[in-house]
Amino acid sequence: MDGIYYVYAEYNPFWIYMGWWLYAIPVADVSEDKEMFTWAQPTWLNYDWRLDALMKGIGCPELHDYKGTNHTKSCLAFMKKCPAGVVCEVKGDGRHFIKQESENLGDYLRRIRQRQLDHIAKAQEKEE
Repeated sequence: MDGIYYVYAEYNPFWIYMGWWLYAIPVADVSEDKEMFTWAQPTWLNYDWRLDALMKGIGCPELHDYKGTNHTKSCLAFMKKCPAGVVCEVKGDGRHFIKQESENLGDYLRRIRQRQLDHIAKAQEKEE
């Protein structure tokens, strides 16, 4: 997972996984030069050490979310601190997140939201 990543919150409206989740996607894949269907799959920052490493890297309290008990608190803290997401250098297989300054946050957020809307539209088409 070493590299530069855009970390963002995404709401999953579907039943079993309904709620806010945090994801990291390589910055190179959130580019105007690439079609969205060629992007890498984002890494889900679920109930493990990567979530705590992210919280530490952006200056939020680490909630030691190994069993999922504090995931909602982690997501809310992230969204309060970084409402448009954040760009981080990730080292050591996700054991260190180092916040980076980026002038492209708005663009990354716009492209991610468009991808989310496209996925929801495809899921609704399948149901109909």
